[in-house]
Amino acid sequence: MHSLAKKFSLLSPQTIWSILRTPAQLFTISAVLVNAGNYAYNVWLGRTLSPDVFAEAVLLITLLLALSFLATGIQLTATKFYAELEGTQREAGMAFMSRYTVILGVIIGLLIVAFAPQLATLFSMRDVDVFYPLGVSVPFYLWLSITRGKAQGGRKYIALAATYQIEMLARFAITLLAIQVFDLEPSWSVALAIGGSVILASAVKPHKPALFQSFSVSKKLQKRIGIFFMYICLYECLQIVCSNADLLMVKHYFSAADAGQYAAMALIGRIVFFITWMIVMLLLPEVVTLRKNGGNHLRLFLKYLSGIAAIVFVLVVGCYLFSEQIVTIMFTDAYLEVAPLLGPYALATGCFALANVFVYYALSVDRYRAVWIALGFGALQLVTFTLFHESLKSIVYIQVIYMSLLMLTQAFLLIQRHKREKSLI
Repeated sequence: MHSLAKKFSLLSPQTIWSILRTPAQLFTISAVLVNAGNYAYNVWLGRTLSPDVFAEAVLLITLLLALSFLATGIQLTATKFYAELEGTQREAGMAFMSRYTVILGVIIGLLIVAFAPQLATLFSMRDVDVFYPLGVSVPFYLWLSITRGKAQGGRKYIALAATYQIEMLARFAITLLAIQVFDLEPSWSVALAIGGSVILASAVKPHKPALFQSFSVSKKLQKRIGIFFMYICLYECLQIVCSNADLLMVKHYFSAADAGQYAAMALIGRIVFFITWMIVMLLLPEVVTLRKNGGNHLRLFLKYLSGIAAIVFVLVVGCYLFSEQIVTIMFTDAYLEVAPLLGPYALATGCFALANVFVYYALSVDRYRAVWIALGFGALQLVTFTLFHESLKSIVYIQVIYMSLLMLTQAFLLIQRHKREKSLI
């Protein structure tokens, strides 16, 4: 009887609040809300616009996602070294990263603006101008990634959550005003919203400017930061391929209507990846800190992996069993044609999400072989897309094959390494 009462006491409002009020838990809740908000934004666009116009809006969102993976690579580099370093060495490392991040952002932004006509032609966009706000916002976006990395590495999750909330809410508000109040073209409205939301989020409690300050960073630390950043960028390029190449290929090879149908299905299936990503965000600084203090970071990794696997299982099964209902609720009957592909697409995304956990764990403990394996699978997937694109079904099942093999290979790699390390003890 006493044990039963003790179990029920764990569900008391006081106990629940004591758990939820921790910064990490609040960040998790905030991440759920941000993902839900971004998802609602995409669904609203899909329900408001026709499939061909929606395909153009989704292309801009996809380009932002591609940039967000680069920004995430910078953020995770800042996270790792902010958590690992201390004192003046930490400040010098952050200043070193800030300077080169802004330089990189300016270069990418100028390239987007300079090649806007070619990008418009490549992706069959009707308006070249939509790429200009995106290009202008890139330096702000990468600068914001340093701010987020410092907050994440210092486990200041409330400040970190605030930047994501501002970005999400501003994007929704600007798009709504541009379309409903000022009656602007949908693609132009989305472009303005992307640029404006990034600039507003970068103004929220930014880190101290260090671009023109002198700093002393040892050659050894510069090399470590450079190597980690190189590998994280390689892996982020893979994520761009695995998460966005299918949309770009469909937009290039198929009709605008088919591309819109596929984009709607992909937005639903991708929820598997983005829901699990918020857990990965918490994993890296915890592993780095445990490793620095001599703790058991493998046990922590397995705890996170099992939680993500459970979430993936539930979401994938739901997409298989209720595909038509989900597509109808999210995007109306006009998109029912791709409902049979929702389950397989969610499975591919789920396998990629689990493989992602293995790779980021390896990166957090300075192991880079997992990145090369992932890059190999990503390259093979891209080549296969170009050779076999007879139907939307073939595009989806190519991803199922490669992402499941990637996940199994990463798991096998970790198991073999763990066996070798145990045999040496």
